[in-house]
Amino acid sequence: MQKHPEFDYDARDRLYKALVEPKPYLFWGVGDKQGLSIQSIIETIIANGDFDDFKILIEILGMEKVAEVFRIKIQNPRHNFRNKTVNFFQLYFDKHVPKYSDQ
Repeated sequence: MQKHPEFDYDARDRLYKALVEPKPYLFWGVGDKQGLSIQSIIETIIANGDFDDFKILIEILGMEKVAEVFRIKIQNPRHNFRNKTVNFFQLYFDKHVPKYSDQ
């Protein structure tokens, strides 16, 4: 299994302020929201957020990093994505980040 990419703390803080703090209902099952990893934030936003939330992820982290985390997450049989969500984002990332395409 691949290792998750490295991120800096500034990116995590920016994600927290832009997505976690204003939308705590997306992270309802998490006690320590400030301690969330970037990977957990990405997974939650892709699984439960709207497309505007996704665009914020891309703005802060970049399309390549988000695609990389998504690809790693879906390799694990236990992830929080619905089948339609996996299909949509596989097609989306295949088009916008070709180096992560399975083709």
